[in-house]
Amino acid sequence: MKYQNCKLPFAPPILSGRCTRRRLFKGLGLVVLGMRASRELLASEPSVDYAELAAKDIWLHHPLYGDPSFDTFKRYAGNPVCRGKPPLEWPVNCFLFDDPVSSNWYLYVGHYSKDYAIRPSPKDNCTVFRSRDGGQRWEHLGPIFPGEPFTFEGMLFPVGGAPDVTVLYDAGRYHLVYDWATENLPNETQFVPKQWTNGEDVGVAYAYSEHPEGPFQRFPQPIFRSSQQVAEPLLGKYDYFYGPVLIRRKQDWLVLVDIFSNEYLSWGLVGLTAQRPEGPYGPVTLLFSVDNDQYQPPLLEYFPAFVYAGWVYAPATSVGPNRNFQLIRRARVEEAMDPKAWEIFQHGSVWHAEDVENEAAGIWGQTFSGFVDKNKQFQVAFPSLDSNGMGTINLATRPWDKPYADTGFNLSAHKGPSITYVRRLYDDFRLATQFELRGGLTISWGFQCPLGVSISSETIMALHPLSVKPAFGLHLEGGQWRVLGTDKSGKRIVMATGTVTESKQRNLLVERLNDGMTVVKLDGKTLWNGLMAPAKGAIGLLLDKESHVEVHSFSINGRPESGVFSLLYTEALLSAAQHLKGESWTDWQEIESPRFRYGVGAVARNPDSGRAKWNFRGTGFTLWAPRGPLYGQVEVVLDGTLVGRVDLCNPFDTDSEQVFHMDNLRDDFHAVVLQGNTGRLVVDSTDIHVEANRA
Repeated sequence: MKYQNCKLPFAPPILSGRCTRRRLFKGLGLVVLGMRASRELLASEPSVDYAELAAKDIWLHHPLYGDPSFDTFKRYAGNPVCRGKPPLEWPVNCFLFDDPVSSNWYLYVGHYSKDYAIRPSPKDNCTVFRSRDGGQRWEHLGPIFPGEPFTFEGMLFPVGGAPDVTVLYDAGRYHLVYDWATENLPNETQFVPKQWTNGEDVGVAYAYSEHPEGPFQRFPQPIFRSSQQVAEPLLGKYDYFYGPVLIRRKQDWLVLVDIFSNEYLSWGLVGLTAQRPEGPYGPVTLLFSVDNDQYQPPLLEYFPAFVYAGWVYAPATSVGPNRNFQLIRRARVEEAMDPKAWEIFQHGSVWHAEDVENEAAGIWGQTFSGFVDKNKQFQVAFPSLDSNGMGTINLATRPWDKPYADTGFNLSAHKGPSITYVRRLYDDFRLATQFELRGGLTISWGFQCPLGVSISSETIMALHPLSVKPAFGLHLEGGQWRVLGTDKSGKRIVMATGTVTESKQRNLLVERLNDGMTVVKLDGKTLWNGLMAPAKGAIGLLLDKESHVEVHSFSINGRPESGVFSLLYTEALLSAAQHLKGESWTDWQEIESPRFRYGVGAVARNPDSGRAKWNFRGTGFTLWAPRGPLYGQVEVVLDGTLVGRVDLCNPFDTDSEQVFHMDNLRDDFHAVVLQGNTGRLVVDSTDIHVEANRA
C-alpha cells in the first residue's frame, strides 16, 4: 500500500458493469460511514487543552531538551538597562538590590570580554547603576572598587577581574561578597586550576562600604581560594569556586558559592559559615550536585540566590544551548547548611525568553537576580545577549503569588533545537492548536524517538541526532510546509510539501482516525489528507534553532494511554558527572554497535568502576543493556536506595534487552543510578514509564 495524497484509505480498482458499479458505490458509502463513525467516536473521547495551567507538569520540562514555560514575567519598557560594547562586550551577570535605607534600587553589573576572554586591559569588573523611581530610569555610577591595584595578604599577584557581586545591608553597613581572579590567570586554562603553575588563583572574598554605590573596601584575606582545593578537589573533581551570595542568619553569616568542574562538565552549590561577615569561614559543605543519588538535573549553574520570608531560594539556569530552563531549590534560612533541608520549589516554567532583539540568546550568563517588594511583586534583573552577540541586562516583574499563567506557554530555541511533548501517548486523536510562530516548528505525533544529547570534546552539542527526527508531523517555516510520514518499510519520508500565505498567527488541526486516515488543516485550509502507518506515541513540539513559539491553545480529543519514553546513555553520563572532556572520553568509550538498542552506547574504560544516572519524572523505569564477557555485576540504586543487582556478564556478546524493571512508583522526580561492581560497566538506555491517569 502506498501512502499517498488521497481522500480514501485505498485506491479502488477500475470496475465496469452495473453490478460492479453498485458494489463500488456501496464500498465508497461504507468508507464514508466508517470515517464518520471514527470522527464521532473520536469526538466522544475526553478533550484536554494542554495549554492550560492544569496541564503544566504533563509537558516534558528539561534543562537540555526544552522548557514550555507558563511563567507570568512581564518586561520593563526601558530594556535593556545596559548593553555591552568592545572591549567588554559581555555584561552577562548582575545583582539587583533594594536598598532598605534610601528605597533606591541598585543594579550591580559584571562586565566581561566576549567569550570570557582574559585581556591585559581592561579587566573584568563590576559597575553599579542606581534607580530612584523603582526601575524606570537608571543612572550609571561607575566601578564599585577603587582603581588602584589590590593584592591579598600572602599572595604574589594582584587581583585582576572581580565582576560578580552580591550585597546585603546589616547594622548600618553594606556587606558585599565577590569572586575574583589574579591578573596572571592564563586565558587558555582559566577554568582548570590543576594546570596553573605560576601562582594563579581564583576565589571569593568580602568587602564593605557605608554606601550602596561604594566605593567598597576589600578585606585583606579572601574567604576562599580555589588553589586550596587543587590538591584535594571536592569529591575528587570540584576545584573552581565562584559566584558567592552572602546571607545573614540569627547566629552567623552564610556564604553560598557555585562550584564547577571543567573536566567533568558539572556544577553544584556549597555553603560556608562564619561568626563575622569577613570570616574566617568554616569548612566547605556540599549542599547539592549531580554526584549524589537523588534527583538533580545536569548542567545547572547557581548564582545568585535570594532570601524572602525566612527562605533562601537558589535558582539555577541550564548552561545548554537553550538556557531558559530554571530549577529553583529552597531551604529555611536557618537550616540552609543541611543538604536534606533543600527542596525543589519550581521545576521548569520559571522563565521564558521574549522574542525580542535584546534577548536573542535567552537568559544568558547566570540566572536572574531579584527581590520581592512590599507589594509582593517579584522584581528581577536578568542577562542575555542581543542579536549581535553583545551582552544585555534587563528587568522583568511578576506577582510573587502568581508565578503561572492560567493558559498559554512559550517555547524558544536559540543555539540549538528545542523539544517538548505531552507525557502521554495517543493513537487516534484530534489536535486543535493556536500559536504564534517565528522561525521553524514541527508539530509531531506518534513521537517515539529516544531523547539524549550529543557530547563533543568541548561542549554540549544540543539534542542527539536520534532525538530530532520525528517520523510523523507537520513542519512549518514562513510560508513553507512539509508533512512527514513513513513509507511501507517504516523509513521517514516527506509525504507532501507546499506553500501558504505567511502569517505569524496560526490555527492547526490534525485529525487521525482509527483506520489510519490523517487530515492536516492549517488556518482552515486542508494541506493534506491520506493514510499514515500506525503510530502510537507522544504529541509535541520540535522547535528549530533560533525560533520562538507562543502557544495559546493545544487541545487534544482522544484517549490518552500509558506508555514509555526512552532516554539515551549520554544523559546518564552527564547526570553522573563522568569525565567526558577531551578528544576521546577519558573514562568512557563510546561504541557504535548493533548490539546496542539504538546502535550506540558507552562502556567504562576501567573495570570495577563507572557510574551512570538517569533523572526522570514518571511511575517506573526499565533498564536496557547488552551482555558480554567484558561486563560484570551492576548495582541499581533508586533515589538513594539499593533496589537490585544485575549481572551483565555472559560468555558471548548478546543484543541489548530489558535487564531490570521497576514500577508502581509515585509520579514524581526520581533518579536511577547504575554503579559498576565487577567488569566494565556498559550503559545503553532506559525506558521511563508514564501512566496516563497519573501523569
